[in-house]
Amino acid sequence: MRHLHERLVVIAIAGALTASGTATVSAAPVPAAILAQNVDSGTCDESQAQVPSVADFRAQVKAAQARDTNPQPETLPQCDLSQAITETVNIETPAKRPDGTPARVQLRLKRPKTLPGVKIPTIIEPSPYNGATQDTLGRHANSFAVDATPPLGQAIHQWIADTFPAAGAVDPNQEDLPVTNKLDPAVAAAVKWDMTYEPFSDNYFVPLGYAVADLDALGTGKSEGCVDPGSPSEQAGVKAAVDWLNGRATGYDENGDKLTADDWSNGRTALKGKSYDGALAVEGAASGVEGLKTIVDVAGISDWYGYTRSNGVVVNPDGSGGYDLDNLATYVSTGPDRHNCNDRIKADITANLDRNTGNRNAFWDTRNYTGKVTADQPSVFLIQGMQDSTVRPSQATEYWQALQKAGVPSKLWVTQGQHFRPYSQRPNEYPRQMHRWFDYWLGGIDNGIMNEPKVDVQQGNLTTWTTQDSWPAAGATAEKLTFAADGSLRKDPKLPFARQSMTDDGVRKPLDTIIDHSGGSNAQSLAYLTPALGEDVTLQGTPSFTVNATLDGPSPYLTALLVDYGPAESNTWRTKTSMSSYSTLNDCFGQVVDGNSPCAHPYAIYKQTNPADYTVITRGWADIRHWMGDRQQAIVLDRQPTTMTWKAEPANYTVPKGHRIGVVLMSTDEEQVAIYTGSGITYTPHYTGADNDPTTLTALTGFSSVTLPVTTGSEALKG
Repeated sequence: MRHLHERLVVIAIAGALTASGTATVSAAPVPAAILAQNVDSGTCDESQAQVPSVADFRAQVKAAQARDTNPQPETLPQCDLSQAITETVNIETPAKRPDGTPARVQLRLKRPKTLPGVKIPTIIEPSPYNGATQDTLGRHANSFAVDATPPLGQAIHQWIADTFPAAGAVDPNQEDLPVTNKLDPAVAAAVKWDMTYEPFSDNYFVPLGYAVADLDALGTGKSEGCVDPGSPSEQAGVKAAVDWLNGRATGYDENGDKLTADDWSNGRTALKGKSYDGALAVEGAASGVEGLKTIVDVAGISDWYGYTRSNGVVVNPDGSGGYDLDNLATYVSTGPDRHNCNDRIKADITANLDRNTGNRNAFWDTRNYTGKVTADQPSVFLIQGMQDSTVRPSQATEYWQALQKAGVPSKLWVTQGQHFRPYSQRPNEYPRQMHRWFDYWLGGIDNGIMNEPKVDVQQGNLTTWTTQDSWPAAGATAEKLTFAADGSLRKDPKLPFARQSMTDDGVRKPLDTIIDHSGGSNAQSLAYLTPALGEDVTLQGTPSFTVNATLDGPSPYLTALLVDYGPAESNTWRTKTSMSSYSTLNDCFGQVVDGNSPCAHPYAIYKQTNPADYTVITRGWADIRHWMGDRQQAIVLDRQPTTMTWKAEPANYTVPKGHRIGVVLMSTDEEQVAIYTGSGITYTPHYTGADNDPTTLTALTGFSSVTLPVTTGSEALKG
């Protein structure tokens, strides 16, 4: 039943929208049980609900509810966004400014003009990106300064160099930042107060009776202190905002006078965001702060080690060679104290990165929130794209597994997208699900959302979504396939041993020029393929590789690609390019107010034929010196046979009947990614390594293998 400690309007009404966006009444009956739960608590006065734009939004919500197969009660638009109250509050935190005084973080919120005595919940998007970001720290070296697998005579010298590295030329000096952001005083107030990075958020949720807010992360935007991604101080800034809404933290208005939320806030809070914003939500969830009821994490970072590292390899996120956490810190260091934070960034971040070894250490442990999940933390709605190379899918998968192990209430969307916001790919369903999710966790409305399947999975055609109760799907089997000397990939544990070699020439080049398109090995890569599949094979989960290898040359890296060989027509995303294409109701969510558009920017779908006759399903990287784990880098000598087992990035992929599944082994993974700019096409190094001397990789077939997470089609792998 609905809890009555919040005052939100609940509806259950049948209706539908015509193509023009007008409402028509549907004959579908509303279950009596829903009618019995309807409570009109009157968040705002009746005159606000009669405003035409509010009434239009109300019709939109009614129609969406009527399309549900099992309509449930929910909040109804009743408050006029144009009458909303905006407030700015600077909240004191336990974190310290460079001068030792308590740092304050700034929260800007928009809330409905409610009736006296009505108290409402708040949805916050914390972000480091509200200020004018710019690169102020040079990138780290993206090459191998020494031979990583040296002859014995050099091993001790290398150990000394790695253990006691010379001071680097890191100097994040910051000039005055250009004012080109939403906090610019010259920017229109409507832009400043268009809350969060989802343009419809305030248009949608303020009329429903929620407050919606932006929070500048510690050391960014208008928040004091110094940036330290993933740190306890950054977490404290997020926690302070929730504390203020619950009367436990001190806040000040722009005149320096104390400001409280006692007269309007019921303390129930949600955090939401994508990427770094999602990471801040994860940090808030791990803080144990009272009043935080749920988070929505879209491609957020839950383990900062895994953001820039993988099995000991320093991996470049999204093609940014030499990029690390200190670069990120200076990039978003836009707050009032930014000129005095350089030494702290160097001392607290740069000095602890351990780039020379790639080891997971105490610095990274502090920033591992997957390892801090507890049963009593807030609920989580998690969304992750399987093609995301910025915040890779392993972040969400490992966080999800920790949530399930702890029994945290949660839901998951697995998309085929890249580093996208979900409304770009599922524009109608995403606002609808967020509406129901916040109604349940903030409004206390028993709308059945937690009785539905836990996981929504987008299929490869991009238009089909299926549901399941777990991720990966229940019944998935681990199928081990062994590399054979004849280039095949077999479910046979008794193959003869043989050693095969390839040479990474150390020259940066596109993947297309490295691997054999037909699936054979060549001078630059080793390939092992199954026979043509007799049926579709669906992979869902995390593949792993076990390889006995030697490396001779500067690179210590092993790269394995899991590949679908066969011609295919695939769907991909294309953004809508004309504002006229945003005019339909399906692209706009919420009350339309002058100067504050509720329209999002969805992607259209088009088909393309893959001309290369292969598709990389996923990939995985490892530093062979980390064969004992990511906490310890061992000395591995030239041509010293070493067995390494490592995980690839998770996959959700169906290999069609008639295609072949292949594994391609390389050393470095420097696929060039085309970046289209106004002046033409440029290329950026991706993932690992840089120009250097050649490295020869030799693998032991008959022993080395891949283990695939197969949900359907395992019989096809026995051939």
